[in-house]
Amino acid sequence: MSQTGIELPEALEIPARGWLRGLFDRSAPDLAGQMDAAVAAVRSSRRPEYVAVFGGKGGAGKTTTSTGIGSMLAAVMRDRVAVVDSNPDKGTLRLKFPKGQSALPLQQLAGRTEVLHSYSDLRPYLLSNDLGLDALTSTRHRDTTSDGPVYAEILDFLTADYRVVVADCGTSATSDVAREVLARATQLVVVTPAQIDGFYALLETLDELVDMRRSKLLGDAVAVINGIHESTSVDVDKIHADLKRRVRAVRRIPHDPLLAAGAAFDFGQLQPGTKVAYAELAATVTARFR
Repeated sequence: MSQTGIELPEALEIPARGWLRGLFDRSAPDLAGQMDAAVAAVRSSRRPEYVAVFGGKGGAGKTTTSTGIGSMLAAVMRDRVAVVDSNPDKGTLRLKFPKGQSALPLQQLAGRTEVLHSYSDLRPYLLSNDLGLDALTSTRHRDTTSDGPVYAEILDFLTADYRVVVADCGTSATSDVAREVLARATQLVVVTPAQIDGFYALLETLDELVDMRRSKLLGDAVAVINGIHESTSVDVDKIHADLKRRVRAVRRIPHDPLLAAGAAFDFGQLQPGTKVAYAELAATVTARFR
């Protein structure tokens, strides 16, 4: 139970600030209060339906961001939420989920959706985490030329069982898969690492979206600056300001040892500040759906 009486999953709990710290450091952030506010904001929203997540380069943190947003929405909204490996290259979504699970690749759903009549029929294709997020992952060796129709069928099929679908896309908005995702997206999230080359790579992806006449979706997007070190020499404020001129909101995710290691996304093991950052990101994503 949170400080304001909002019931939270254990993994989302933020320890109350120690009384000594509160006594001598009045400027210390009230992380528990920030978590409460973010959770309340998410719960008051309608469902965003399709969230498309793009990055400008590999290693930007878009798969971690997709998993983090999906996990928060699944835990707080208490609706079924799925994240879908929508990267035409070799995606790493499978690695963000607990080991010991097996699931059929989503490509094997193609042509079979009409004979799947319930959520239990879908289970052989799903990975799950402890916050209730489901994942459909892709095979690493496939003919990407046929991916467009496959994803069109699967994305439409998922709306029968899921209130929110998060698409973990690649770095290009022009692939057949990306076009199918963008045709359905009601919210766009774009991710850059706190690095100059990653930021400029993301700008190229944003330009692609403009060229594809997705300016309205881009203008309502949320940008994420990922993995920020306190001692970074990068001018994060400038990146933030440049992105803010092109999108609705910008959120910052601090460096976290668990995420930096590329391990499975275990929300309960994140640093308190990272938990709050993801909660506030989810609240920002859903803000347009109130």
